[in-house]
Amino acid sequence: MTDFNMALMDGGPVYTETNLRGVVVEPWNAASALLFLVIVLYWLVRLRGRYARFPFLSLCLPILAAGGLGGTLYHATRASTVFYLMDVFPILVLALAISAFLWSKLLPRWWLGLALLLPYFLIHRTGFDWLDSHQAINLSYAALAAIVLAPTVLYLLRNRFRHGGWILLACVSFAIALYFRYADPQRFLPMGTHWLWHTFGAVASWAVSEFLYLLELDAVPSAVKDALSQMPLQDATKAQQDAPAGLG
Repeated sequence: MTDFNMALMDGGPVYTETNLRGVVVEPWNAASALLFLVIVLYWLVRLRGRYARFPFLSLCLPILAAGGLGGTLYHATRASTVFYLMDVFPILVLALAISAFLWSKLLPRWWLGLALLLPYFLIHRTGFDWLDSHQAINLSYAALAAIVLAPTVLYLLRNRFRHGGWILLACVSFAIALYFRYADPQRFLPMGTHWLWHTFGAVASWAVSEFLYLLELDAVPSAVKDALSQMPLQDATKAQQDAPAGLG
């Protein structure tokens, strides 16, 4: 019987799909991790020429790309601790960055939000002390989502739930994703359900990225917002310079 709490030599756990004799060790898990690279490509094309106008979202893209690439290589090979860390740490970095970004819109000093991240590390540490590794990892991901959701909900309350539909989609998708991650050892499907964690996680990531895009777009004066959303960066800059002073 497979021990799903056992770690392989790369440091990662065993999944239902894991077949160390296969050319691709976990084909469904590896292929589904590519979805995060699709999201990155989508935004690279959509923001082309306007990366400076959306600095935070643009900063998130290489981190998400590292996670997508790392996740694909990790699940495909199960041969390197580096690939495992590339699969795990970008998620943590993105969640902390998004949380800090949102707290910066709610608090007088953005770094005050860092103190509010401490409960996550406490839950993470306690979970691995008291639970088996499979349950502890799922609890850690749930806590990670909570540190993003807390400032998001406060921001939505302050702004009458503007763009809240994207967050609702993200929450529903992440809840489904987390369930499938938890359910992988139950062997509902012959290839397991971890790939559905990736699939619905990618939907949640896309929804959050749309929300972040709209937040940064909201920071633009309303009279030039539509033009900036369509123009290349150089034309958008000129439009701002030519706009009447009262619009700035």
